[in-house]
Amino acid sequence: LNTPTIVVPTNNAYITATNHSINYSTGADADGDSVTYYLFLDALFNGTFTVNTTMNLTDRRSYRINVSAYDGFVFSTNATVNYTVDTITPALYNNGSNTTNLTTQQSVRLTVNVTDNLDLNTIILEDNFTGVAVNTTVLASSNPYNASFDRTVTQKKSNFTYFRFYVNDTAGNFNST
Repeated sequence: LNTPTIVVPTNNAYITATNHSINYSTGADADGDSVTYYLFLDALFNGTFTVNTTMNLTDRRSYRINVSAYDGFVFSTNATVNYTVDTITPALYNNGSNTTNLTTQQSVRLTVNVTDNLDLNTIILEDNFTGVAVNTTVLASSNPYNASFDRTVTQKKSNFTYFRFYVNDTAGNFNST
């Protein structure tokens, strides 16, 4: 009996929904027997299925899924994937600058602190201090992560000047200031 192939979720994937599909191959048995698939979640029996199924997992954490096929006579070997459910957006706090009144040719330091329940991915600073919107991306190498950006204001004083921070985590959850 062939080992099933788990198609969704992929191994080491991050999923941003607690209610999601589990898709696995449902190949025919070599001698035509009907096949039932046994699903185990974190080594605990979860149920038997003849087709793909949907999981409703309320916990935001890592999971291990095993699927094996049974034709009434023999079990296949397990197909296994590990994946993480993460529905929580990263948090940004203490974002700001070392000045409140910007002038032309003034240097400014912009800072932000970010944290996530699992793993951070990138922090983006968007600003128009030169008169044109510019994005600067930093890969977050720790959690929490403190980022600083040094800029010099070169646009005219009468123009509107702004900055904004964006952050995402490895699951693709997104937040901004």
